[in-house]
Amino acid sequence: MSISSEITRITNNVQNTIDTIGATGVTVPDGANSNNLPSLAAALANEKQDKLTGTQGQVVGFDSSGNAIATEPPSVSAVQTVTLLSTGWTQSGDRYSQTVNCSIVAADTPVVVVDVALSGTDLDADNEALSAWAGPSACNVTQGAGTLTFYSVEPPTVNIPVNVGVG
Repeated sequence: MSISSEITRITNNVQNTIDTIGATGVTVPDGANSNNLPSLAAALANEKQDKLTGTQGQVVGFDSSGNAIATEPPSVSAVQTVTLLSTGWTQSGDRYSQTVNCSIVAADTPVVVVDVALSGTDLDADNEALSAWAGPSACNVTQGAGTLTFYSVEPPTVNIPVNVGVG
């Protein structure tokens, strides 16, 4: 490599770095060059999100500008337990689904909680249900009027009791 090609390479790298910093929202002065890199890097570091603070029990939410804020968790007004049967899964394409009745859910009801209902007394069954829920068969859920449809990559081989909470 010649000295001229190395200077061109370094100049291009500096300009690409300045352009990248500018694309993050940091104000870059006209004609910025390698001399500006330390102050631009400092400005970029100062643009990072501040540590989120809150009180115990709060959750992360977002304001209208998309900034993370501490907020109160959604309230749960009703809970119902439904059971996903190991034999109730239907294959469609590369995934499985199972629709269950859930009387507390309307098509537009905000579903707040969907989680495994543990018995607390049958640890083997609880562990099997948790493993099936969180393993390769981890579920996604859609809702309809009085129904929830669970989707899975693999059908669980055990029945899974599921708590559904609505707001």
